[in-house]
Amino acid sequence: MSPTPTLHLPAVSVFYDPSLFPHSVWAALENDPRSSNIIYATAAKIAKAGASLDPCNLWVVCWAVGQGSEVMFVLSCTKGPIDDYPIFIYTPLPRDILTDDFLYPPILSMVRAIQAHVPPERVFSVFALDAVSDKFASTWTAETSIRLADQPVYYHAKLLCCTKATIKDIAQEEHPSVEMRPARDADASKLARLCHGFSSMSEPFVLTEQQAFYEASTLIRNGEAWIYATDQPGHDTEITCMVAVTRTTDSVSAITKVFTSSNWRSHRHAQRLVHFVCARLLQEKESVVLYVAHNNQAAEKVYRRVKFVAHSSARDESELADSWKELGFDREVVQLGHW
Repeated sequence: MSPTPTLHLPAVSVFYDPSLFPHSVWAALENDPRSSNIIYATAAKIAKAGASLDPCNLWVVCWAVGQGSEVMFVLSCTKGPIDDYPIFIYTPLPRDILTDDFLYPPILSMVRAIQAHVPPERVFSVFALDAVSDKFASTWTAETSIRLADQPVYYHAKLLCCTKATIKDIAQEEHPSVEMRPARDADASKLARLCHGFSSMSEPFVLTEQQAFYEASTLIRNGEAWIYATDQPGHDTEITCMVAVTRTTDSVSAITKVFTSSNWRSHRHAQRLVHFVCARLLQEKESVVLYVAHNNQAAEKVYRRVKFVAHSSARDESELADSWKELGFDREVVQLGHW
C-alpha cells in the first residue's frame, strides 16, 4: 500500500494592525483594487487613522509555497460600525485557476489560523468568489463541525464597475421640487426609514428601527449617504431614494446600499441618483464598484443603464462578471453580525 502523500500547507501571517502589512500585501490589494475593495478599504482606513486598534480586527495573509513574498489570499475578520463583518476573502489570482484541489491547502491554512485566534462562533458567514466561499465553508465545517445554515446562501452576486470611460450621460431633471445631495443631520429620521427598509429585504441582517437610526446617523456623520429628495405641495420634503458609499480607497469607491421607497419605484429615482453619485465620485476616483444579486434583475437594469459593466478577474478577459457568494453557518451556534 503506497504511503499517503504529504500535504504541504502554505505559510500564513496574522496581523492585528494593517499598518504593519508588508509592501507585498498592499501591492496584492492594489493589483485588483475593485475586487479587493471589500478588504482594502477597511484596512487602509484603519492604517491611515493610526488610532487605537480594535482587538476584534485581524487579517490573515496566505503566501504561495516556495514563492517568497507572493500573496495568494488575504482574509479579513473585522468589525463594522454596527456589528462584526463576515469573513471576507480576496485573492489576486485569476478566478479560472481556483479549482477545488488548488484551493484546499491555502484555505486549510487560513481556517486553522482563524481557529487559533477567534472563537468559532465569530465566524457566522463567509463572502468571497464562489469557489473560495464554497471551499472555505466545507473546510470550516470539517475542522469545526459547525455546519452551514439550513438556507446557507445569504447573498449571491456579481461584481460590476463603472468608470469615466463607461458612464453614460443621462439628462438629469431640473425641477425646483427635486434635489440630489449628501444627506444632512436633519435627514436622519427619514434616511433611517430607508435603511430599515433595505435591511428588511436583506435577511438575515435585519435591523431594528433603533439600529437603522444609528446606521443612518453614522452614514450622515461620515459623509457616506446621498439622497433623492422631493417636495410635494402641502407635504414635508420626502426622501424617496438613498445611496450609501461606505468603502473607499485612493482609486475606487464602492456603492454598498441603494434603496428606493416603495411609493416611488418605477420613477427612475434610483437611476438618477446612482448616476449623480457616480459622476461626482469619478471626479476623483478611477472607478465605482457595486455588487448586484444574480436574482435582482430590476436593480441590475438600473445599473446597466448607468453603464456599469462586468468586472472579471479571469485570465481570458471573460465578459462574465466575477460571481461572489456569502454562505452562512448554523445560526444556533454562531453569533450573527451585520454588514
